[in-house]
Amino acid sequence: MFSQACDKVEGVFSSRPSGVLSKKEMTSMLVDIHLQEAVIRTGVHTGTDTDMRNYSRSGYLKVFAKHDVTPEEFKKSLDYYLLHVDELDDIYTGVINQLTQMQAEAQGEKGAPAAKSPAPGADTAGHNVKKVPDMPAGH
Repeated sequence: MFSQACDKVEGVFSSRPSGVLSKKEMTSMLVDIHLQEAVIRTGVHTGTDTDMRNYSRSGYLKVFAKHDVTPEEFKKSLDYYLLHVDELDDIYTGVINQLTQMQAEAQGEKGAPAAKSPAPGADTAGHNVKKVPDMPAGH
């Protein structure tokens, strides 16, 4: 439980290495990254694969600029949290809650309750979903 106490102090007693984003910063950035990925996946694109890669890259660079974070800083932070899964779980609970609230607001349901961590194989509304295979790199 020491790491949770350290995370609340933010600063001298923090157990995170220098240059690693806080859980709050990481949550906010991952929300924007997932929104960017949704734009990429749902957008109608008729260009070449190279055009799509350039479009995707520019979208991610905008997210990094918005948060004043370099891709290297984000990777360092992600690598850290991948080794600290309890903290990553907290981050993704926040990401899910924020995205669920945004979805509710977009649908005119501002009073919708915050999401809880979904069960494996369920979407954020608790519906069973099929996992779509990841696209090969470069597509």
